[in-house]
Amino acid sequence: CVYRGQRRAGIHPGDTVAVLGSGLTGLLHIRLAKALGAGMVLASDVLESRLAAASDCGADECCMAEDDLAARLRSCNDGQLADV
Repeated sequence: CVYRGQRRAGIHPGDTVAVLGSGLTGLLHIRLAKALGAGMVLASDVLESRLAAASDCGADECCMAEDDLAARLRSCNDGQLADV
């Protein structure tokens, strides 16, 4: 389901990808997005331990779910939001 979802989302090399939730499925999304050439992957979750796992899986940026995700994306992505 992760592979199909990313195919349908149309991730292209260089895209910025936001992954909301860093449980098992979220971690798979992070790894696959990086394998497909995503330029930057930002992960969000409610648990610090999951964000540590997201970082280990290749997330370039991690933030707590209660943080301002849009502001965080803009600050680390030249003022832009995520492509996917």
